[in-house]
Amino acid sequence: SMATPVLNSTITAVIFNPEWHVPWSIATKELEPAMEKDPGYLARNHYRREVLGKDRVRYIQSPGNHNALGRVKFHFANSHDVYLHDTPRKRLFKLPRRLLSHGCVRVEQAVKVATLMLNLDQGFNWERLGKVLKSGETTEYRLKTPIPVHLLYSTAAADSHGNLHFMPDVYSAD
Repeated sequence: SMATPVLNSTITAVIFNPEWHVPWSIATKELEPAMEKDPGYLARNHYRREVLGKDRVRYIQSPGNHNALGRVKFHFANSHDVYLHDTPRKRLFKLPRRLLSHGCVRVEQAVKVATLMLNLDQGFNWERLGKVLKSGETTEYRLKTPIPVHLLYSTAAADSHGNLHFMPDVYSAD
């Protein structure tokens, strides 16, 4: 796993039924070795391979329940190519330590958060959400009012009663 970067940005769009464009580092370290061992790996996991040039390819995972990003992605500009997203692997939220990503951040109730965000921004409702999810089509909604996002890394924090709590420094940053 990779450390999630510390950054400040704004969420500018919510994407339902997202495709996943596999980052080059994941493609070379994980996807291609898996394909060499198992020629049916790509098709079985809903990936397609696109040839971009003489020596350049990219892998894209189609939308759906199998997609690594789940049913929704929150997009914000950053140089690390990370974002907030849903996950099809809900059981991961029950783990005490969740250092399982390549820098992106899984959101536990992502579809609900996205719907509330869009409801406030443009009157989006649950009925409309149902139609969008059911369609299976990748659908992007640009926010009229972008929402600030701050990704922080802290090994100490105070709770609502003022008690200080210390956490393990999992990224050896302190």
